Amino acid sequence: MRTLSRTAVILAVTGIAAVSFGQRIYSANSALPDQHIYLLPWGSGTISESDDFAFQGTTSIRVSSRNFYQGGIIILGNPIDLSKASAIPTNLLHITIQAPVGQVTFRSGTDSGGGAAGGAGGPGGLGGGAAGGTGGGQTSTTMDIALSKVRIVITTTDGKKSEAYIDLSSAIPSKSGWKEAGIPLAAIAGFDRTNKIVKSMAFSGDTIGTFYVGEIKISSDETPLYVDANHFELNLAIGDQIVFYAYGTGGATPLKYTWDFDASDGVLVDAVGSSIKRKFRMPGEFVITLTVHDKYGFKKPYSTTIKVTVNP
Repeated sequence: MRTLSRTAVILAVTGIAAVSFGQRIYSANSALPDQHIYLLPWGSGTISESDDFAFQGTTSIRVSSRNFYQGGIIILGNPIDLSKASAIPTNLLHITIQAPVGQVTFRSGTDSGGGAAGGAGGPGGLGGGAAGGTGGGQTSTTMDIALSKVRIVITTTDGKKSEAYIDLSSAIPSKSGWKEAGIPLAAIAGFDRTNKIVKSMAFSGDTIGTFYVGEIKISSDETPLYVDANHFELNLAIGDQIVFYAYGTGGATPLKYTWDFDASDGVLVDAVGSSIKRKFRMPGEFVITLTVHDKYGFKKPYSTTIKVTVNP
């Protein structure tokens, strides 16, 4: 096995802040009013400054959401012009997020009341009927839920909206639990049809729960892609089933993994995902090619191979 190396708001627009590539849009190193940032709830969601977690400084922005259509809105008192930044394919809308695993309880069954009360007693209070019956049954199941995608709706000063879905599934958390993820500005749906001067960003998540935004910035991410696997070389018997795991890196770039189990059959992609199962039914020597891709296609893919011998 290979060793693995790894925020009622009055908007007074006082100007447009030009963002140089790598400049932060939101940073917890200074208070929100000092950054001309204000917070508003979206739908039945909530948003606030919080000291529960901090990526830098002592606070972050806490967002509670139930689905992609409610959460919180970050208002930029000084709208930000991203027209120059969006012209460079490697420039990302880059967010740092803390997303603790939450729990949700599902209930099923009936919760009816008891049966009718017993009848009145006869003269002298004797002979009353039986007491009411017991209530119905109900079961509950508690499940862990984890945030895997964040939706961002961007509003520009021309009144147009665009949206991005940030995939956290391939982001590796730091020791303190923060995940770095992003989307190329060029890949944000509808952003190219706006004037690219951002005045607000609405955040929501794909699960019931709370997440924390530690930083928002524009970054030029040219980190090359790299991938490794949990196996390097295997010696197997016919019928053996193996679980393969891929471990990829690429900065804040969302990753996609593909597997080619037989280079000689002309099929380039036999499976997709960071974890897959494979049963080997034929004897022979095989070379598995694992490739990590930039989900948006702006970076060069990287491949590695796994040698497999299946004995008759």
